[in-house]
Amino acid sequence: MGEKETPTLFVRSIYEAAVGILGASDSVLIFSTIIDWDGINDIPEIKNTPQFLSDLGNEFAIRFQRNTAKGLLYRIGDFSFTYLRRNSEKLIELGSIENRLKPISTRFDYSLNILAVNLSELTGLKIKAIKKTKNSFCLGISRNKNDELFSSDLHLFYFSGLIRSFCEWMDSRKEYFINVNEENEAGKDGKLVCFRFEDIDS
Repeated sequence: MGEKETPTLFVRSIYEAAVGILGASDSVLIFSTIIDWDGINDIPEIKNTPQFLSDLGNEFAIRFQRNTAKGLLYRIGDFSFTYLRRNSEKLIELGSIENRLKPISTRFDYSLNILAVNLSELTGLKIKAIKKTKNSFCLGISRNKNDELFSSDLHLFYFSGLIRSFCEWMDSRKEYFINVNEENEAGKDGKLVCFRFEDIDS
């Protein structure tokens, strides 16, 4: 990992996003419910990040109901990506002038693959980039064989918010359309979070 990166980077990104949305007291209460944390010391390293994501979605659904949980996870994904791109060396490089000068389809094709590899390392999930057309792409998100199945699909809404933030960082001059679990091309137990972009004036 880079100089700024730690094993808790991913969970820290989600916690900081939650604090910005829910406030510190509610965020500490929720996080201390699903991980072994006293809310005072540094957030501990999570051994099973996929389970953490599943537990977080379920905890939101219990406290706020399912539809509200989807919205919260979407917003947390959005905020979380901003934290990640500022603290992950691999993602920082995607903001370089060299990358931004690439044609947009090439830029997304290259950058989404880097993002997928980075997220796989951070989350322990099998995440791959899928190019469907020159202006539509997906993240295929699959569980590892040794992990239990997600008890819901709420984690996908975290990734949809993250993708939204990623897209707007890549090019804020386009309009983006995000679809969750659009179709199952990711393999067994795989789920897709897809997006396509269009010119704003089209």
